[in-house]
Amino acid sequence: MSGSKKTGRLSPDMAIRLLKAALPCPVMTLEWALELVEYHQRRNEVAKRCHIERWRGEHPGLELNPLLRMTPASEYWQDE
Repeated sequence: MSGSKKTGRLSPDMAIRLLKAALPCPVMTLEWALELVEYHQRRNEVAKRCHIERWRGEHPGLELNPLLRMTPASEYWQDE
């Protein structure tokens, strides 16, 4: 598993795992590939919620710092 921040998009790590699963599979369909991506996205979202809930339980009275959230690069690199 990669140490990168998770988003709702297909991460490079997920894309590599998807390709590794698809290449040896001669009957890989677009529908099956999309279901696999959606499964990983749902799993990552559940893991994120569980992590936040556990963190809040271990740190009562504190809130997660919104400044630490990942900002998309598109907000920094805009064409003028």
